[in-house]
Amino acid sequence: MATAYAVVSGKGGVGKSTLAANVAAALARMGKAVCLVDVDIGLRSQDVFFGLENQIVYDIVDVLEEVCELKQALLRAPCGVALLPAAQMRDVSAVSCMGMEALVGQLKRQFDFVLIDAPAGIGRGYRNAVCAADSAILVTVPETVSLRDAERVKGLLEREGVAKPSFALNRATWRNGAKDAPVSFARCTEVLQLPLLGVVPEDPRVGALAAAGKLAISEETRAGAAFLRIARRLAGESVPVEYPRKPGFFQRLFFRE
Repeated sequence: MATAYAVVSGKGGVGKSTLAANVAAALARMGKAVCLVDVDIGLRSQDVFFGLENQIVYDIVDVLEEVCELKQALLRAPCGVALLPAAQMRDVSAVSCMGMEALVGQLKRQFDFVLIDAPAGIGRGYRNAVCAADSAILVTVPETVSLRDAERVKGLLEREGVAKPSFALNRATWRNGAKDAPVSFARCTEVLQLPLLGVVPEDPRVGALAAAGKLAISEETRAGAAFLRIARRLAGESVPVEYPRKPGFFQRLFFRE
């Protein structure tokens, strides 16, 4: 049976959707059947990551309201990921936990992995994603406000009985490895008390690639390599967590952290 993961965050702007898209594509590259469900109703983004924004005819709300069949709404990205896009002109009230549970149950019979890209925060959209998931990936960045909000979401995941959640640390730098760092790697683990799924280094090319409708794993990027390691862990491989290293002289000369 497939596993459905809700990809969540407390604070917006931490790279949650970017991580969800790249990890989904990495799993597909590994030969897994993957469906990515965008439930950020009114603010969809996953279609842009995969260059599918001009191919949407039906969306998740159309499926839930039985305007179309599920297979009619699924879009196939060149990387192999099946995308169920969010509705752009509706609001979150168009989606319910009951509907999401039935939909994700159907998807789990067709795919190896179902990733549910939830809206940031702890509103109704978050609840719709989590109620249908088997587990969760909590995405945060090593900043005080983001970590505080992630701790709040972690508490909600525990209260709602989500099994075996983990966290991914995005946009990290080697400076976060220092003991006197404002928010260190050790501090994040201490506060969240969750298994660390992976650390994604700060990489300015990720944003540039996303703007061009490309994923980080499509190029030789540090972030892309980290997304691939996260996918391998989700697939059950034993892969050590890699932390950003202090750049050497020439890296400091030609690249900015």
